[in-house]
Amino acid sequence: MPSHRLHRWFNRLITGREHDDVNKFCDLVKGRYHRRKWGHDWYTPMLVYMLTRDRDKAIAAAAHILLDELEKKLKYGKR
Repeated sequence: MPSHRLHRWFNRLITGREHDDVNKFCDLVKGRYHRRKWGHDWYTPMLVYMLTRDRDKAIAAAAHILLDELEKKLKYGKR
């Protein structure tokens, strides 16, 4: 899966900030080895927004999920 470095770069590209706290939260909320077991869900960006009221942080959470899903499709093909 994409490294946190890549997630930070992608967030800087989209929002202008790295949002490392959001990336760590996205990985912690689902638990250890979540990417292999079940991946992310689209409730996480909404949860991030409800907790922070920061639109950019919610966008960063959505970007985190998109980047993970993109790499999964590129690595393993359609599933």
